[in-house]
Amino acid sequence: MRTVKTFNGVRKIEDWDMNLVPLQVREILQDARKSLIARLLAEKGLEEYIQHRFNAKVSPQKALQIKSKLIELQHAGINLERYRSAFQQVLEKENSHIDSAIFFAEIDQYIQLCLSEVQLEFDPLETYRIDHINLVQNTRQMLISKILTEVGLKNFVKGQYYEELNERDKMHYIIDELRDYFFTKRTDYGQMLHFIEVNHLDVIEGSKQLFKREVIEILDKHFEPLKD
Repeated sequence: MRTVKTFNGVRKIEDWDMNLVPLQVREILQDARKSLIARLLAEKGLEEYIQHRFNAKVSPQKALQIKSKLIELQHAGINLERYRSAFQQVLEKENSHIDSAIFFAEIDQYIQLCLSEVQLEFDPLETYRIDHINLVQNTRQMLISKILTEVGLKNFVKGQYYEELNERDKMHYIIDELRDYFFTKRTDYGQMLHFIEVNHLDVIEGSKQLFKREVIEILDKHFEPLKD
């Protein structure tokens, strides 16, 4: 029997079969993250947290967007790479304590990504539709989440450069570089939609093309670019 303490309290883990331990840890982590987000979303908690943590005030529309993304995170799976240290701690110790900082690190990245996006102001004469903008945003965030995993990065490198990325140090260095880029770069969806329109592209396909260009620009520094 093992115990895991989070801000939610102490949970017991059956360890008669060590293969089942990670499944139980995953459930504990999901419950703790879900509770933390619920606490943030209560009343004006999110706006106050953003002002304190990021020294930023958000509009009601932006706050609603961030809340929507955090609700998605509440119901998302646990990324093994991001929470590897927590899994490892439980496997190595009979009694472990998982600090809330590991959850806030993920929550902060979601918030930072939303804050970095340029809010597109709509002109009544514009042909862009709100549902197209939401589709571009969701597609981009899905692609970012995927590339920031070992499997996602390895598959991209193999497909683009025909190389196997097996050096863990290099892999995590690149993931960190990509994370820093995507979570600090301001995204101008007006320009993205203009590119999609003038090139007569499907919204999702155009979003993927633009994302691929950005990633290749970074990865070309680490791999031999393919010759035409």
